[in-house]
Amino acid sequence: MDRKYIRITKAEINLIKNLRNKNVRHEERTFVAEGSRLVLDIIKSKPSDLRLIVATEDWITGQGANLSHFSDLVREISPSQLQSVASLKSTEEVLSLVQFPSFTTEDKPPKQFALYLDGLTDPGNVGTLIRTADWFGLDEIMLSPNSVDVFNSKTVQASMSSICRVKTTIIPPDEIKCYSGISKLVGADINGKNLWPVSQNWEPVVICLGNEAHGLSEPLRALCDEFWSIPSYSLGAESLNVAISGAIMMAHWKSKM
Repeated sequence: MDRKYIRITKAEINLIKNLRNKNVRHEERTFVAEGSRLVLDIIKSKPSDLRLIVATEDWITGQGANLSHFSDLVREISPSQLQSVASLKSTEEVLSLVQFPSFTTEDKPPKQFALYLDGLTDPGNVGTLIRTADWFGLDEIMLSPNSVDVFNSKTVQASMSSICRVKTTIIPPDEIKCYSGISKLVGADINGKNLWPVSQNWEPVVICLGNEAHGLSEPLRALCDEFWSIPSYSLGAESLNVAISGAIMMAHWKSKM
């Protein structure tokens, strides 16, 4: 192995461990991205956000070409050390420290549609929704203050590098309309109107998705102008996963624009 890559220090190991704490992540404005696919994706799409790349000797050797411009950021770590600092059991080769993404404040055209996550606590669901929103061209997601931290390792893993491209804004329900510039809020609800016909006449909306177990909160329900439901054709399924519901609604609404 090319020895220009230095061994990780004790201080750097301690920082990685401390970043498991939400408060530390936000103080340092840094999160941990774990796994080869995710790290390589960030190297390709948002290299300027990288603070450190921590990897085993085998991974570094195999990724020499991808690391040629990042030699000052690479730290070698033993497999046992990596497992001791990683948050995810699946992390066996590499993780990276990534600074919180920054976004320009320049004026943008009015939003065509937006997404609000109300009290979502499952990091996998939130990460998947960030990734899906990125796919459908949303540059921002709004979340209620009691939603899971978007820079949690599991959320980051599910979002892939979309966490670096989609702005996430914490905002209470009563500020959604003013902040987004969209006057119509629609809530996803199993007892709502059938999604297919109600969206035939396009207009800007904020799609609101509620907590995995309890649905939309009462304060948000009171603000919603109407409720939509994805019709079921099953004889037994009780509900859809919230990330799947959000994907269907985003896809359907995008097709009407």
